[in-house]
Amino acid sequence: MLIAIYPWAFTGTLIGLLSWSLARNFSIGLIFRSLFFIGSLLWILAIIAVPADIIHKAGIIVRDLLVLGIAALAMQWARSNLSSGLLLLLGAGLFLHFGYLETLRASLEPQTPAYAESEILADLADIDAQSLASYAEEQGGQIFRAFKPIDSTITDLDEYYMIDLPGRATVREVKRFISEISKLGLTDWAEPNEIITLTPFESETQGPSTSNSAKLVNDPDVDKQWGFEALDIGELYKTLSLKTVKPVRPALIAILDTGVDGKHEDLKDAYLSTKTEYDIDIQGHGTHVAGIAAAVSNNFKGIASFDPAHEFIRVTSIKVLSDRGMGTQANIINGMIEAADLGADVISMSLGGRSNSEKEIAYENAVKYCNDKGAIVVVAAGNSNANARHYAPAKVAGVIAVSAINSNFERAPFSNSVQDIKYGLAAPGDQIYSTIPNNGYQSFRGTSMACPHVSSVVAIIRSFEPALNTDQVYEILYRTGTESKDGNATGKIINPTAAVRALMD
Repeated sequence: MLIAIYPWAFTGTLIGLLSWSLARNFSIGLIFRSLFFIGSLLWILAIIAVPADIIHKAGIIVRDLLVLGIAALAMQWARSNLSSGLLLLLGAGLFLHFGYLETLRASLEPQTPAYAESEILADLADIDAQSLASYAEEQGGQIFRAFKPIDSTITDLDEYYMIDLPGRATVREVKRFISEISKLGLTDWAEPNEIITLTPFESETQGPSTSNSAKLVNDPDVDKQWGFEALDIGELYKTLSLKTVKPVRPALIAILDTGVDGKHEDLKDAYLSTKTEYDIDIQGHGTHVAGIAAAVSNNFKGIASFDPAHEFIRVTSIKVLSDRGMGTQANIINGMIEAADLGADVISMSLGGRSNSEKEIAYENAVKYCNDKGAIVVVAAGNSNANARHYAPAKVAGVIAVSAINSNFERAPFSNSVQDIKYGLAAPGDQIYSTIPNNGYQSFRGTSMACPHVSSVVAIIRSFEPALNTDQVYEILYRTGTESKDGNATGKIINPTAAVRALMD
């Protein structure tokens, strides 16, 4: 709780300080002085609660105190002139709104991603791989090919290697090794193999009910799917049920996640198994995502999906995260390659993490490979109430990144914003009722839940027009989408009926 209020505690401290300096009435000044002291106390407690080392916390304190000091000096200069003071106060508000609040929120994130122990992902330079192998062996390590795409002629991913250093190499040792192989010209690019974990915001919650949705299908729990009424899925069903509306073929959605319970009563008739180890989901996240994307409608069980008669969508699973909800960048990219090579129409990834600038390189090559193989990649924007441009794979060129809205058509408080993402969209992501393993159902929240809504409508579009690419599909969804109450921060909210009808015109 204290961590979450850190940005607002600092805001209160700053505004209290400036307004206290400006106030000439004692009573009003007392109010702002109280705001300053209360904000300062909460600010200190929040920084203490931030899960970071003492050096990082000291950096936050020095930075924030510097801003407060500059603001105090500026107000001291302006306090003799009320107009100047008010302008300065307005400027402080704009400074917070358009920049510093984002910086404050980012302070709560890990400043460096977590990495797989002693593993380095590297793009081989234009040399024989044996040269890299020999150097790694001299350091007690070994290398092996990281990715094995079927169509190596259209990608450089087959030139990526995983370098496994001996024992438990320290961060300093890993960085030194990366620096050395770069200096020796053995690699074009290298970085530690990042670890991805599921966000804690995706906690169980009780969703709202809507009686109108109960009339659409015979699935008993569809009234718990508030997104159906919000997105007017009744009209989508009418359109898809027309005798003249027939898909070219069902489109395949590949769920890259913790696995999917392929025997679930509400998924098994739409589920295609590719490997038996992918058909089990201990964690439950992947099964919940799969139900949103492709639950079997009108089967007298559980919930429904956007496909009313089991004609337009099939779903499969590729397990890239462990039973604890963790995986590495290399695991995820291998899953993307596998999905593309399987012929998936849509690759749905409800995962991601804070990014550094270099990490995009491997992801970009993977997304391009998927696109070249005919797959559209849809990803969650992230759940840190920050800008998705700092998160991968949401910020990677070529993906559709999905923010979450609540039942009031507002950006959900946890959702990252997508105003700086080329293909940013929004969908229901708060209190979403769906499948969990062992024939169960629960409500969860997160952009992980928004992502498969978009994946589902993209799959329906691709079932009619299999050749459409990401740019063309996004153009349809954007043009037919509706505005949220938060505008560009969320992107357009998908309108499945309008999108499908746009194909019919």
